[in-house]
Amino acid sequence: MLSLYKFKWDEPFLKWLKKFMVWYTLLLSGLITISITIVTPPVPSGLYLIFSSAIGITLLFLIIPLQWFEKILPLTIPGYIAFIHFFMTYTGGVGSPYHPLYFLPVIFASFLFSYLGAVIAIILVMASHMILESVLLSGIPFYLVSYHFIMHDLPFFIIAVLLGIMGVFLATRLKDDMENLSHLFIQAETAKNAFKRELEITKTLYNMDKVILSTMDKKEILRRCLENLKSLLNGDYISIAIFESGKEEFKVVTSFSNSPIEEESSIPFDSTIFKSTLSSQVSRYCPEVSSEDLLSGDAIFRDIGIKSLLIVPLISKGSPIGTLNIGSAKKDQFTKDDITLAEGYALQVAIAIDNSNLYENLQNLFLNTVLSFSSAIDAKSRWTQNHSAEVAKYAVAIAKRIGLHESFIEKLRIAVLLHDIGKIGVPDAILDKSSALSKEEMIEMEKHSLYGVAILQSIKEFKEVLPIVRHHHESWDGTGYPDRLSGNKIPLGARILSVADAFESMITDRPYRRGLTIDETKEELLKHSGKQFDPQIVSVLVSILEDETRKGSSAITVE
Repeated sequence: MLSLYKFKWDEPFLKWLKKFMVWYTLLLSGLITISITIVTPPVPSGLYLIFSSAIGITLLFLIIPLQWFEKILPLTIPGYIAFIHFFMTYTGGVGSPYHPLYFLPVIFASFLFSYLGAVIAIILVMASHMILESVLLSGIPFYLVSYHFIMHDLPFFIIAVLLGIMGVFLATRLKDDMENLSHLFIQAETAKNAFKRELEITKTLYNMDKVILSTMDKKEILRRCLENLKSLLNGDYISIAIFESGKEEFKVVTSFSNSPIEEESSIPFDSTIFKSTLSSQVSRYCPEVSSEDLLSGDAIFRDIGIKSLLIVPLISKGSPIGTLNIGSAKKDQFTKDDITLAEGYALQVAIAIDNSNLYENLQNLFLNTVLSFSSAIDAKSRWTQNHSAEVAKYAVAIAKRIGLHESFIEKLRIAVLLHDIGKIGVPDAILDKSSALSKEEMIEMEKHSLYGVAILQSIKEFKEVLPIVRHHHESWDGTGYPDRLSGNKIPLGARILSVADAFESMITDRPYRRGLTIDETKEELLKHSGKQFDPQIVSVLVSILEDETRKGSSAITVE
């Protein structure tokens, strides 16, 4: 009979059905109780037994386990028929106006069971009704009872049968429609989730493209890569390990779920699981990480409870440069789609890192060229050898203490190295003169900042450093040269360079004087603060000098 059920018996539905049947049985019991109270004829002991049994069954429904309740459910249909008979007996017998109650077990059966279940319920109704009439019309020949049934009750049962069949048909159609709708909803939900996932992937890959196009800073690239991966893959641990061949070690940038990206750390090449992945250039997935999978350098995976680990090689121009690593605290967390996605993402990460390396090489070449220019300039005079490099060290220290952006500091460094390139146009006799310069010689010397701009302006890479080179001899009070700018009208880089240049010039020997001590130099800087120099820049440099003095150092160090 259980195979005839139309519904799936999950626990919530069984609980609801059990509660419904208890209340429904209690309702019928209440109606019967009222009937017994109102109707005067004596109640036969057999009917009392039926009624008592029904109440007992109702109480049984309250305590019976769900799995047993499911099995005895088919027996409830005859039970309800008995209830209805009892109710009809004391509200008019065969002439009771409550004949329609017979519809209830038939319709109930049609919704719970298949066609066969409803037909059985109808047969039970008809048979029990015939028996009831035989009892109530005792002493009357059976053929008369049958005649009474055919004349008075058969039309009702024909209607009941038709309604029962119709109920089964409608229930079946409804069930089929609901199942079809359910399938459609499932398909729609699956399609929606797939579309949402594809949208997330597309968005992440688009963001990665933006990273590649927007920056060449390797640290920034790695940081953004980890941020994108955290939003895409459901991992508790994500890292990018870059192989540094010269050092035979990995530089690892790590990120954990719900935590910021950590600083770079280095681990030996031979002591990690990354090595085998890098050598084979094939992704490695450990759905259930065991101690056999890990090496001595992989202690972090054990320490943070990684249960499944995906390692994807980063390949650039056919050569491995590192690995992309995703770990989870759950076993077998990653699907084939996740692995495919990670491999596609790793290709873009490798391209971004490769472009960054190429850019760094160009930057180093460019910086070496600048250093060569700077050395050539300083070599014109024995008094200024290594002058620009020292000034650059002080200027960078000031800029870092202020908290300026790294890109600005890099431009400042280049500007400082090239700030005196215009001295190429100044005669050596003026540069190496041991006495004070004449008025005419001073005018010629002051032209060196303009000469420098003229030399550099034809090179587009130096466009952003031109204002610093031009205005590094301007004074805070507007008495400097070449344009007599004052205050904040002087570019910030030029104000920093002015203080750093003056400091380096004062502490080194010149043909016309000896170098000053640190204390003497601080005194001179403070003396001219607010006049020749930006007072805030002077304050920063003095603070740096005092910090170095406390540390017992006589030289400024740049971290």
